[in-house]
Amino acid sequence: MSLGYVLLGSVCVVVGLLVAVLVGVAAGGLARLARVGWPQAIVQGALAFAGSLTLFAVVATAIAAGLGLVLRR
Repeated sequence: MSLGYVLLGSVCVVVGLLVAVLVGVAAGGLARLARVGWPQAIVQGALAFAGSLTLFAVVATAIAAGLGLVLRR
């Protein structure tokens, strides 16, 4: 495995985490704008963060499986 693949994978993971954090913060902020209490806003932000990470993992797994099938031939 070359260094380029490792760097590309690392950049993808960091971008995925940053997007998930931004989605969580945005969801919590929007909940606060809707006059929801702090505990519920934190829960909504955490659920949005977890959902974003789950979606990122599912997409990454699907892409890896698809590339594995294509590159195997």
